[in-house]
Amino acid sequence: MVTSAGTLSPNLLAYGDPAVIPATPPVIAPSNPDAATGPPGSGTTQAPTVPGAPLQPRALSGLTSSWLDWTEASTGGLPITGHVVQIYRKGELVGRVVVDADESHTIGNLRAASSHTFAVAAMNAVGVGPFSERSNTIIPLRATRAFSAPQGSSNTDAIPARPTRVRAQQVRSSVDVTWTVPENAAVANYEVLFIQKNRVVAKAITDSVAGVRIFGLKRGVYAVRVRAVNTAGSSPRSKFARLVFR
Repeated sequence: MVTSAGTLSPNLLAYGDPAVIPATPPVIAPSNPDAATGPPGSGTTQAPTVPGAPLQPRALSGLTSSWLDWTEASTGGLPITGHVVQIYRKGELVGRVVVDADESHTIGNLRAASSHTFAVAAMNAVGVGPFSERSNTIIPLRATRAFSAPQGSSNTDAIPARPTRVRAQQVRSSVDVTWTVPENAAVANYEVLFIQKNRVVAKAITDSVAGVRIFGLKRGVYAVRVRAVNTAGSSPRSKFARLVFR
């Protein structure tokens, strides 16, 4: 479930409020990147058009979700009012959502352990523009177990200290990530980051207090880091735990 824009939802990646739209493909009109002005020196203006296709979106894996960001190519001469995101699973179009004019969003309710890609089109008052190239492929994760522990503090006014003693261990086809709870503040959520070649390739947000079991991770070598979050702010990232996932 994705919460209203501006509210951080446990087990989701970021912010967003996608709404399902009908499966009928939107009508896409030709775009004109130079719609706002006519030829140089002509002294004329051209009618606005639909926006151009956004640049290829970047996708990041989350818990049954993906965080997407992209860059607009052109507006068609009018403000962007929203975006349509097409969702592909194993190469097949399985759904569309409409989101607002921001260029980053969480797309939820995805199937864990299945490959997904996404394409984005921008909207303005004229209509929906052409879709971008598809994003990189991601495989959403799923949390299958929570590790409980008492909160280290009831103080919600302090920013949490960084989690310590982070451990990441493969358990059959899943991975257990555990940590020691900060003692200076109450924590609302933890961000679990999976890093390869200095780049975050998957991020899970969980309200599990002391750890989480995650299914759907690709084989590979990861640095795993954890960050604690509450209403006062976010802790520094923990020291990394090395994970070899086979």
